Amino acid sequence: MSSKEYGSYNFREGFKIEEGNFKNLLPTSIIKHEFTHYKSFVFSIFGTFYRMWSKLLDHPELRRSKPLFDHLQKYFDKMQEQAATYNEIVDELSKLDESEYDDYLTNFRDSNKKYYKYFNAMRKNSNGVLGTLHIKKINAAKNTDKLHELIDTILFLSFSIDIKQFNFEKWQKITDIDSDMTTNEQLNPNKRFQIILNNLIYDSQRNCITLDIESLNETLRIADPSDYNTLDAYHQIFERLFGKKYSLQMLILISKSGVETDESIFKDEVLMAYPSLPIFRPTENLFLNPIKFLDANKVLGQKGNYKYAQIITQNYFTSWAIHLINETKMVIIQDVNRMLSAMLLLNQLIKQFDLTVTTSSKLPFEILNQIEYDVFVFMTRPISENLKYINDEYRDGYYNIVKNNDMNFLLVKKNRIMLIQPLIASQIDLVKSRLEQIANKNFLMSLSSKAFESIDLYFMDRQLNADDKMIDKFFSNLNKANDEYLRLRNT
Repeated sequence: MSSKEYGSYNFREGFKIEEGNFKNLLPTSIIKHEFTHYKSFVFSIFGTFYRMWSKLLDHPELRRSKPLFDHLQKYFDKMQEQAATYNEIVDELSKLDESEYDDYLTNFRDSNKKYYKYFNAMRKNSNGVLGTLHIKKINAAKNTDKLHELIDTILFLSFSIDIKQFNFEKWQKITDIDSDMTTNEQLNPNKRFQIILNNLIYDSQRNCITLDIESLNETLRIADPSDYNTLDAYHQIFERLFGKKYSLQMLILISKSGVETDESIFKDEVLMAYPSLPIFRPTENLFLNPIKFLDANKVLGQKGNYKYAQIITQNYFTSWAIHLINETKMVIIQDVNRMLSAMLLLNQLIKQFDLTVTTSSKLPFEILNQIEYDVFVFMTRPISENLKYINDEYRDGYYNIVKNNDMNFLLVKKNRIMLIQPLIASQIDLVKSRLEQIANKNFLMSLSSKAFESIDLYFMDRQLNADDKMIDKFFSNLNKANDEYLRLRNT
């Protein structure tokens, strides 16, 4: 790994790969690095809590908690990077002859001192148990996968925290978090991580590293997973943190934090990567334009022009909204109570404004097929989370993989509906083999101008979500629009 950024994980669904920095190299070790982060946040108690909190930041009022959210990273950032970098380097070393290990580690140290320190910390803090000598023996014995599993287990146990013990009601400022972490080190992921590293044993008979379970049980408390196996358990925690004023909104948001992945796909780590979409744009981001809330009857028949109709649905398709977007403003139509009325309204709007219709929601095909015009479904999550949806809703459709401006896209088309799934290059062959079992056949397709417009809109969305100042401006515009809408309704 050099000083360039090759990948990232932002506590949401999948991890992102900066494929443009690889020059033709397959980023398997970087995928191993990011996948290490990903698994610890998907399968652990503390990781699930933190991912859910990340989703709550999409609510303008709950976003005020972001300083607390960011500060909490202080207590796991370092140990996360140590473990992920260790897995990355072990993966690279497993492909080399033992005589090449020293040169590789020297080059790694010289090209990226920061990440080398993470790797070196794992060796030192484990009292040498995770050192290079043992890595050589483990790789030679073909036990590399067991070493990766051990590192994943260490992270999992570090995050197996009884989070109900936090004094959430008192979390008003960052020092309140610090107080909890210093008062009870069992709540501190970094401290837990160090405890586990101190309880590792090298088994020379089996050429593997194991946990000293007896010693660990005396020093580390592991939360009971059954206490946290329901959405309600986490919902109650967030009510303690934020109060009950936004209880329903919180429930809706955290219910969307699940990861929909077939367990068999976990064998194919590469499918869980998502390409890092371009965030530089020479033109203005349309999501930063003024926002206005209007009822449907105020929009139909009005003069003007819109470029996009974006379908937004939440809470298992019970809540609907349509966003009309052009170069100067965004109009949000919220008085759409049912799916059928949303589809009828869309058909009227498209006929009136010649819109590019798009959504990132995984709507059932039978719903989308009620729209009488082309619809573009842009997938914002990794292909691993969408294969089941494609199989369920687009079976017997047509597919193709196209490349445009160094970006790869899987296109799946059925009737007037086109699904667009961004891919990294090293996923293509595996995705083709999966699609041959799902879609009717490979069919020559290209990206139309409206498809490009749809992609462009989600590139803007990517830019918005990567910039805190942009997000704050968007929410400020949204709040102003909502206040004005309520004021007019009450007069």
